[in-house]
Amino acid sequence: MKKLSIFILLFSLFSNADEYLIQEMENLKASLSFDDPARGELTLRLADLYFETSIKEGVDISGEGKRKALSLYQSSLNGSDGLIAVEGKLRIKVQFQVARLLDKLKKHKEAMTLFEEIYNNPKVMKDLRRESAFSLAEWNEKEAQFEKANKYYNEAINLCNSIDTCNYAHYKRGWLLYKETKLEEAISELKLSLWDSKGQVREKVLRDYLLFTSNKATDGISELRELEKLEEKTNDNTLIQQLAESFYTAGNAVAGSNLLAFVDKRLPDSYYKIRLLEHHYGMRSWDKFSHYLGSLEKRAASELPQDKEKSKEANNILKRLIVQLDAEVVNNKEANSYLLRSIDLYLKYYPRDEMRKKMISGWLKAQHDEQKKIDRLATWINEESELEQEIKLRQNRLALAQKLKLSSVVIEEAQTLASKTKEQSQSREFSYVAAREFYEQKNNEKAKILFKELAKQALKTGKADKWAILSKNLLLDIYNSEKNYKAIEEEVALWSNNQNLQKDSQVSKELTSLSQVAKQAKFERAASLGESSEALETFYSFCMNGEFSQKSCLNAKVLSVKLSDQEKLITLLEKEGDEKSLMNEYELMGRFVDAAKLQEKIVLRQDKTEKNYLKIALLYELGFDFANRDRILNLLAQKIRKTKKMDDELEPLIYTTLSEAGLISERSLTLPWSLKTKIKLANRLEEEKPLKDAQKIILSQTSSVGPSWGKLILQKVQPLDKKQRKISFYGRRSKSLFAKRTKSLQTFNDEAKSYLNGAMPETRIYLLDMLVKAYHDFSEEIKSTPLPKDLDEETLNNVKMNLSQMAQPFEKVADDYKRLLDEELLKINDTNEKTRVSENISKESIEDYSSLIKIEKKSYIQTVQFDPGSAKEILKTLNKAPKNSLALKNLEEYYQINQSPRLAAYFKGRLESLKQ
Repeated sequence: MKKLSIFILLFSLFSNADEYLIQEMENLKASLSFDDPARGELTLRLADLYFETSIKEGVDISGEGKRKALSLYQSSLNGSDGLIAVEGKLRIKVQFQVARLLDKLKKHKEAMTLFEEIYNNPKVMKDLRRESAFSLAEWNEKEAQFEKANKYYNEAINLCNSIDTCNYAHYKRGWLLYKETKLEEAISELKLSLWDSKGQVREKVLRDYLLFTSNKATDGISELRELEKLEEKTNDNTLIQQLAESFYTAGNAVAGSNLLAFVDKRLPDSYYKIRLLEHHYGMRSWDKFSHYLGSLEKRAASELPQDKEKSKEANNILKRLIVQLDAEVVNNKEANSYLLRSIDLYLKYYPRDEMRKKMISGWLKAQHDEQKKIDRLATWINEESELEQEIKLRQNRLALAQKLKLSSVVIEEAQTLASKTKEQSQSREFSYVAAREFYEQKNNEKAKILFKELAKQALKTGKADKWAILSKNLLLDIYNSEKNYKAIEEEVALWSNNQNLQKDSQVSKELTSLSQVAKQAKFERAASLGESSEALETFYSFCMNGEFSQKSCLNAKVLSVKLSDQEKLITLLEKEGDEKSLMNEYELMGRFVDAAKLQEKIVLRQDKTEKNYLKIALLYELGFDFANRDRILNLLAQKIRKTKKMDDELEPLIYTTLSEAGLISERSLTLPWSLKTKIKLANRLEEEKPLKDAQKIILSQTSSVGPSWGKLILQKVQPLDKKQRKISFYGRRSKSLFAKRTKSLQTFNDEAKSYLNGAMPETRIYLLDMLVKAYHDFSEEIKSTPLPKDLDEETLNNVKMNLSQMAQPFEKVADDYKRLLDEELLKINDTNEKTRVSENISKESIEDYSSLIKIEKKSYIQTVQFDPGSAKEILKTLNKAPKNSLALKNLEEYYQINQSPRLAAYFKGRLESLKQ
């Protein structure tokens, strides 16, 4: 045995002698007899050697070595191949090795069964039980049996006997909990495995700890405090930044930004601030965005990161941010100020890069304050080294200055551009702009110098460009304003006597127009005459001849109004086609039909309100064009029917207008009137001719709404009285007929009584009279019931007494109604009416009570019936003098006399406006 051990030891000293050693040991084993006790130990040593060799990387790819080791271990366990089965602690160790081999040979179930057996054996050494627990935990974790895996990791932790093994167990359990999404528990486990037995942090665990932490739904503040302590222990001040990056990767921008903000505060860095700027924009955290933007604005370009990658990223972030802010402004106008500041920041940090032109363009587009644009352009122009870009910037500044009418800036930029621009035509244009600005400033001396220089070019070359012609014209205008007519003549002569210029078609037209200078002088003289008839005649003549149209027509209109020359004013407005003004003037001067046509064309097309329809109809009516008035009113009625609504305030006016137009008819009931107006209309139509729709509206009211209501109620009730009277209860079936009669009488009674409270006195008396007579006559019929002839006197008397008793209740009702009737008669104060009503009900039989109510047919005013002669005469005065108060008063009185307060009110309103 001792010899064998020495042999194995010698061969084990050779690091590359595995195969040779295995072969020698195989030979040695084969040479030993079956009963040699050394065969058992040799077999186990050989198995161990096969096992150790097979698990080396790149060795035993086929698994042959593992299978041989397994076979040898199993022989030792089973006592086969002439071996004595191992016992005790050695047997357990061999079983553990077998389990490991089975696992590596992917016979997992067999391996796990054996590991479980080892783990559950209390006699097994602590180390083997722990390793078995580890194997079982890893297997169950792989099989997604997380609950079992967790159990075995906990057991492995309980069995660990060193910091390193315990750390490993905690680490494995932490990953298991992470897979189960038990994040807090997983992080707690990783914390327990952070430090090794030497007190040094385990880098892999630390990385995983940061990974786990970054997946928490947190703002990062508590995690920051943890990492501060960890950084202090590890002396690694990059951990907080690493976690910040992990948070960003995990999509938790809030936590990432909070940590990165801490890093930046601890060690201020433009790179961090730029990144935070973008992240806070992404979260639309505008306060923090503004804070970091302000911080960056205070930092110099030299403070940008020197690292190439960071510098490149910072540049890209700022460019990306500016693009995003530009898009943001579309829906969030408040972001515009941030866009401007961001562009300013970019230009400060990268004043000369390839994006400068685009940034400037973007800033100008985003900036809405034109003055700030002008000021900033001045700065950029001073900084610009490229002539072409400088010219472009100056052109922008010039255009803005012209828009804001900043003369000094316009002159400055125009003159600078004139000197710097190489293209002659452009240079002359800028010189003209400067000269024109001096001209607008009334700085004639400086303007004349530039205009003369520009105009002189035409005399030298015999060709006149646009700027020469414009300059010459304004030069003449300056002379004209100075009343320097000699200078005008000399200047015109220079052009007129130049033969080359006369050949130029552009100039020949210009020479022809020089005659306009004289006319301009005449125009200016007229302007100096003030509000005079001569000035009006001059401007009117110019306007009608199409000369200086814009000014002459305007001046002529103003003077025609001030001098009350209505004829000229109308002519001027008609010439210009100013329909809106004509519409008002036609109305003021009494040309109502013309005004109505324009109102219909201009106003009604845009605003189809009831008020506008009424106004246009009114104008046609005042102009005695009743056909067009009726057309407009019919259109108004169509509109109201279609919309099914009517302006409450305009309803009375609509009704009166339709009435005076003679357009009230049965169809008028279909308009959406208020109940009050609808009843009024129904009564009116009923007076003229009985109509079912009108009667339906009147009868729907529970109280009187006029004589028609009473008449219709009596027509409705009296047939019920006649019906009950026709039911005779004598003879056979007298009992059932009597019941039928009383029921019919009750129906009549109920219907008549339902209208008593709401009826007028006359109608109420007639209803009561019907009720009195109905109940009285019924009682008399009862008492007059025919009796058999053969009754004895006693029986006869009894029957008569019974009949009298039957009639008594009905007679009592008749008496009660008679008392009410008499009370109603006493309430009538008018003697004639009381006499008439009394005579009516005194008749023994009244065939038709409704005929007793007399309805007087009313007459209604219609404007078409007015004599227009006198009104048209008055309108002739108004035609010349729209503000003639006497004419307006006479027209008001004309319509008052013709009983049309509506039309009179129009002229009354005109008069009140004049007073104001």
